[in-house]
Amino acid sequence: MKNKIQAKNGYVMSMVLLLLIAIASIAWMYCGVEWFDDLQYKRMPGEGIDFWLSEGPLITTFSQACEAVPYHFTVGSTRLPNLIQVFFNLVSPIIVDVLHGLMIAIFMYVVVVVSGGRKSMHSFGFVGVAVLSVWVLLPWYDHMLPSVCQLNYVWVSVACLLFIRLFESDD
Repeated sequence: MKNKIQAKNGYVMSMVLLLLIAIASIAWMYCGVEWFDDLQYKRMPGEGIDFWLSEGPLITTFSQACEAVPYHFTVGSTRLPNLIQVFFNLVSPIIVDVLHGLMIAIFMYVVVVVSGGRKSMHSFGFVGVAVLSVWVLLPWYDHMLPSVCQLNYVWVSVACLLFIRLFESDD
């Protein structure tokens, strides 16, 4: 009985930690400034202008985004997340920040579950060490703030880890 209570308490504390990470990540993303990496995906390409010096009008419509994607694909980057970033311009920045913040918390959750199984969520110590490891090992301080980097690294990592989880046996 005592072990079940400890496991339940560990699970609740782990979920509270992930909730706090989500809240802090949303605030972190919201308080960030526009990053150079994102600016190229916010503007229409100019005629004969280098990709990194895009000075065309801001992308504000779906048709503009559809027109900009082939240019970004051939001149900029062929990464699917970079192309998705073009369409993120059509969504309110607050919604994008919330989505990125939630995805950071989901990323932490998936790291815990893939590395230790679902039962590891009942061990607050395991969850705490896993989350701390992710925060310490990845370059969050500047390389993870641009929206395009969130899409390229956090979102893709979640997709890859979930794919791995599909073929894992659970303990």
